[in-house]
Amino acid sequence: MGQIAGEAGLSRSLLYRHFATRDEVVLASMERACRRLIVTVSEATSEATDLAELFTTYLVEMTWMVRSDPVLTEVFRGSNRNVVASLINEHANFMIEDPDASARRLRAERPGFLEQLRPGLTFREALEYVRTFGVNLATAPPRVVASKPALRRYVVTFLIPVLVADPPPVPPRPRRR
Repeated sequence: MGQIAGEAGLSRSLLYRHFATRDEVVLASMERACRRLIVTVSEATSEATDLAELFTTYLVEMTWMVRSDPVLTEVFRGSNRNVVASLINEHANFMIEDPDASARRLRAERPGFLEQLRPGLTFREALEYVRTFGVNLATAPPRVVASKPALRRYVVTFLIPVLVADPPPVPPRPRRR
């Protein structure tokens, strides 16, 4: 607790007024980071005009934030996945909540989106695939996704055609800097 207080520029007594143990500080940091992640992803996906853009934006924003935020990077490591799942479920949005509730919300808020799924694919199946793909991208991204545009290209090229009936064209390769 002394080290945490020192790095935060606080006195130990002030830290102890809010947290009884180091674990409480860590959990509060994780909860705050997960809330930031959910808000960021929810805001980014609110402007999607079709299902392909919705899934793409969700995966790109979630992955990029996890990879660039040290708390989220640590949270998404293997042993923390159960904690992450419970935190995300507690603060769920349409991409994370129960698939049936998500489908009802999408039908009401974004008519026509569910009809864009590849024939024979249910929204539940698509959502499970997106979740799995997202966790893998966030925790073990391929080397070819070193920038946000490269990540977007990767998702559009390799994931979206699996999910939607009429996928967008493959974006051009981002220029190297």
